[in-house]
Amino acid sequence: MESENQITYMSALRDFLTIFFKYKKMILVVFLVIAATGVGITLTIPKIYEARASILVKVGQEFMYRPETPGRAERVMTQEQAMNNEIKILTNVDLIKKVIEVVGIKNLFPDWEVPATPDGKVIDIAAETFAKNLTAYPVLKSSVIEVAYKHENPVVAAQAVNALIEHFKDKHIDVYSDPKSSFLEEQTGSFSERLKKAEDKLQSFKQSHQVYSLDEQRNSLWQQRVSFDTNLRDTLTQIRQVEERMAIVRGHNWQPEGTPESRTRLAALQIKERELLEKYTENSRMVQSVRNEMNAVRESDKKLMEEARRIELSKLQGELAVLQAKADGLRRQVGQISGELQVLDSREKEFTNLRREMGAQETQYKTYLNKLEEARILDDLNKKKMTNVSVLQTASVPISPVKSKKQQYMLASIILALGAALGLAFVREKIPQHMTTPLAAEKHLGLPVIAAIALKK
Repeated sequence: MESENQITYMSALRDFLTIFFKYKKMILVVFLVIAATGVGITLTIPKIYEARASILVKVGQEFMYRPETPGRAERVMTQEQAMNNEIKILTNVDLIKKVIEVVGIKNLFPDWEVPATPDGKVIDIAAETFAKNLTAYPVLKSSVIEVAYKHENPVVAAQAVNALIEHFKDKHIDVYSDPKSSFLEEQTGSFSERLKKAEDKLQSFKQSHQVYSLDEQRNSLWQQRVSFDTNLRDTLTQIRQVEERMAIVRGHNWQPEGTPESRTRLAALQIKERELLEKYTENSRMVQSVRNEMNAVRESDKKLMEEARRIELSKLQGELAVLQAKADGLRRQVGQISGELQVLDSREKEFTNLRREMGAQETQYKTYLNKLEEARILDDLNKKKMTNVSVLQTASVPISPVKSKKQQYMLASIILALGAALGLAFVREKIPQHMTTPLAAEKHLGLPVIAAIALKK
């Protein structure tokens, strides 16, 4: 098995060497032409210089999202978002066009045939070409952005990077500035007027309806009503007591307090009657006289009792009238307070709506007032070109060109030339060779032609 592989290998090597030496001149010529062309083109590649600068990005006010409507929380951009935004601004086409205008299109592209006043299409092509040689990327685990630009002229490369950074600051301010001061002033003034109108409406409502503090007024009215209700219940209790006393006075069992003299006299007559009955009979004139005298005393007491009943009833009726008048007054006062409570409850909704409207207008006014103050501060910072972007390192003129790939290109040219030459030799060997004339056959074989016979098809 090994001998067969060795024979195959030796056969392939023999074929390769046969073809190589058979077409060695052609291989050499093709190799030299292609290699020389590739090396020559590689040597004509100009040297490229790269100017670099560093920018520090600090997360500040411009990176904070402030909602227009109240009640929503403010949000701050992440460091990654801020860096990506700054890179987008750095590679912005408008900013690149500004740099081309400052540095000069003739300086950036000296080989171009550009008119004195280039049109927009030329500027667009120049900006696209400029962007291909411009790189901006964040430095890992930092707040620094590296900016680099490649150009054949080291001075122009440094000028372009410095111009880009300088106008980047202005572009940064334009992008993050919030030119709404005039709008916010109008809105603040508008909400100030609305707030004043709401305050006036609330004050007018208070004055016209004597409403100042609903809770305090309601508590005061309820305290008064409780007091009047208590007095009314006490008065009604007194009225019932007087009516009960009047019923007792009108009853048959009511006995007024008699005078001490009549009681003493009646008792003496009763004693005298018993003594006389012990001595005399009931029909005795003396007994009858005592009895008549006793009846006279009793009749006198009866008249006194009726008079006392009348006087007592008159007195109780007077007390009852006073108590009834007091009860009527208390009922009117309770009814009046109940009415005031109902009116107060009915006005509470309107009062609450007015207070809510004033609170909403006050909130809007304060919101726009705060935004106006923030906008004025940002305007002042923008006027002074104070941003949260700082230049750590400006671009200096590079001394050495960037490491080129000329050696790789030359090696690739040599490999390509060798492959093309060998490939052409193998193709030449595999293609059938025809000789159309006797002279060509004689020249190719190196032998004289004895006879030539035409080929009939």
